[in-house]
Amino acid sequence: MKMKWDTLVLVAAAGLLIVSVGARGVVSHQRHAALADRQVALRAGDTIPDLANELPGATPGRAVLVMFFTAECPWCRVSVPRWNALADSALAHGIEVRAVSLSDSASTAAMIRQTGFRVVPAHAPDAKIAIARWRVVRVPYTVVLAPDHRVAASWVGLVDSTTASQIHFYLR
Repeated sequence: MKMKWDTLVLVAAAGLLIVSVGARGVVSHQRHAALADRQVALRAGDTIPDLANELPGATPGRAVLVMFFTAECPWCRVSVPRWNALADSALAHGIEVRAVSLSDSASTAAMIRQTGFRVVPAHAPDAKIAIARWRVVRVPYTVVLAPDHRVAASWVGLVDSTTASQIHFYLR
C-alpha cells in the first residue's frame, strides 16, 4: 500500500509520543521530540482549578499524590514497585493517592494484573483533556498536590530511587 502523505505526526500512547511517518515508514521521533519539550509540566505553585472534577473524591484540605500512566508505557511498568511504595508511604501520612490511566480500561486492567500495581486507577474519560489540564508531557508523570491543592512538585519520567526519595520528601 502506497502512503499518500509525506509526513504524518502520529500520536501514540494517548498523545505522548510524537513519531514522524513517511513513505518509508518511521523516519524519526528524535526530530519531533523538541515539540513535546516545548510543553511545560506543572510546576510548584501551579493550581488545579477544578480539582473536584479533575480528581473525583479528592478531599479538600488534604494533600494528594497523583500518578499518570499508560498501560503501554514500559517506564510506567518499571515504576510500579516504587509507586506502590510511595502510595503506602503517602497513605501512612494521611495523603490521598490517585492514579490516572490514559489508556483504555481493558489495557489498564491487564497492566495492573501483570505488574501488581496496587493503586486502583481512574480512567481519564477524555485523555486529551486530562493531558492538557495536567500538562502531561510524558509518562510516567507524578504530581504531589499540597493541602491547598497547589502543586508542591512534579516529576516527569521513570520513578527511580532518586526520584522516589525526592517524592518521599514531599510526602512527609
